[in-house]
Amino acid sequence: MPFITDWLKIKAIPAPAKVNAEQLVPQAINTKTLIEDISKELANTYLDPWEFRELFDSAGLGGVLEHLRKKHFPKDERTKKGNFGETLALAWIRDAMGYEVPLVKRRWAMNRERSQHGEDVIGFVFSDKGKDKLLLVEAKFYLEQVTKAIKVANSTITSAITANECYSLHAILSLFQALNDIERYKRVKRMFDDYSGSHYEKAAGIFLVTVPKEWKETYFQKYAENNGLHTLNCWALVDKDIVDIYNSAH
Repeated sequence: MPFITDWLKIKAIPAPAKVNAEQLVPQAINTKTLIEDISKELANTYLDPWEFRELFDSAGLGGVLEHLRKKHFPKDERTKKGNFGETLALAWIRDAMGYEVPLVKRRWAMNRERSQHGEDVIGFVFSDKGKDKLLLVEAKFYLEQVTKAIKVANSTITSAITANECYSLHAILSLFQALNDIERYKRVKRMFDDYSGSHYEKAAGIFLVTVPKEWKETYFQKYAENNGLHTLNCWALVDKDIVDIYNSAH
């Protein structure tokens, strides 16, 4: 079982019309194993898979993390936390929601100390029957001003999903072209060329990571709006130990 679904269980919470809202509740699992799994997930958002395997085989997880501290982890705490939130969102979208996430945003960052522009997580379902699906997610890891984080995320993802184009899809096209994955290339090309079209299903998401003292179950109901989106999904990972997990995973 993937660590994210072993660790987090869904609890339905209040939501406005046309919004799906869930709180992700941590379960009592082995903390050491959880942190190791999150560290590996983090490493794979910074490193290409072959580089991770090479480092892991030669120096173990400790060696991988030492390399990341020297060469990849941002010194800027805000950027570092943002990347952490995006990593948990990616794991949830991929392993709990069943979306394919072919491109990890952090791997194509051009500046160690800044988050790469573009949607935080882009997920696909390439369907054998019916329409393909596209999911764009904005992730936030906030330990204060959580209502502000929800409002900003809501505005950002609304702009992304209702725009006339999603240029981030171009990077995914380049990846599939490099992999000679013609079938997936053609499917994403249709989305890129006709982003507002009806030949596929489009949805948006907000993934919030925070602590219990800053969270109320009614926050999504009060501060998240559909704003004409096809579907808006809101997830809140609320964990009293998230700061310790964050520090230990790095």
